Amino acid sequence: LAGSRITESDEVIRALLLEHAVDEYGHHNWVMDDLRSLNRDVSNLATSKPSVPTDALVAWMYYVAGVHNPIAILADSYVIEGLSQLFAAQLANSMKSRLKVPDNAVTYLARHGVADQAHMGELRDLINANVKGEQNYADMLQCAKVEFALYGQILEFSAAA
Repeated sequence: LAGSRITESDEVIRALLLEHAVDEYGHHNWVMDDLRSLNRDVSNLATSKPSVPTDALVAWMYYVAGVHNPIAILADSYVIEGLSQLFAAQLANSMKSRLKVPDNAVTYLARHGVADQAHMGELRDLINANVKGEQNYADMLQCAKVEFALYGQILEFSAAA
């Protein structure tokens, strides 16, 4: 959505966003495969209701991409890829060693932990070379702050469940 709203003057950013959407397509299947490996029924996953904080995060991202400043969506990539780079592989290893979760049940985390290390450098270089204007940087910062806050609420909700 954000890529379709980027102007031609920011073609490099538009191309990255569209390429990233294609690259990420299908990753939800990794999560479903991981859940199946844990003998979880995924048949109603697409129709089940997410937690309120998760709904809020999805709504926020649609707002940023579709209504607000689409360049700010780069902050989403920075947050997600940064968290993944820092914690995904470590979390997968902890789940395997402490919880005895099998390798085939942490593929989403393991794959992202490795792949997102390269993505962070590419994203940093793209932002430094192509994002212009203080308003774009302010909007990206706000996007990241809201996203981090909502991720915190998602974790708190999950811990309490």
